[in-house]
Amino acid sequence: MKRGKDSVVLIHNKKAFTIDGIKKQASNFGFVNPRVIEYFLWDLVIVAQLQNISNELILKGGAAVQLFLPVGKQRGSIDIDMTTSLDKSSLGTVIKKLESEIPNMKIESYKPAQPNRKLIMKKSNISNIKII
Repeated sequence: MKRGKDSVVLIHNKKAFTIDGIKKQASNFGFVNPRVIEYFLWDLVIVAQLQNISNELILKGGAAVQLFLPVGKQRGSIDIDMTTSLDKSSLGTVIKKLESEIPNMKIESYKPAQPNRKLIMKKSNISNIKII
């Protein structure tokens, strides 16, 4: 997406984000379920916007691996794993900016119902991104 003077402008044709556009791409790439294309499309858009807002966000996990797989093996995800050195306040600013740039998107903090306390993790600011 490019930033216009007053709003965000998509660099791709808006039709790519419609149901028909997503179904067409699913068919072109041999995916039976168009939702796979929709997830992957949103993953890429959200990651690009986050990294455009702050270079302190680094993609990791399954979403990062997808960028190195052949197209036929790629998949979308309902979440995006990232790591950051930003403090909670700075991350909150990034999240608010992202939510203002992508309509109908809400980012929520994620806390597992039954966390594995044996995992060694440094304190992080993890959020769950949902398109509503």
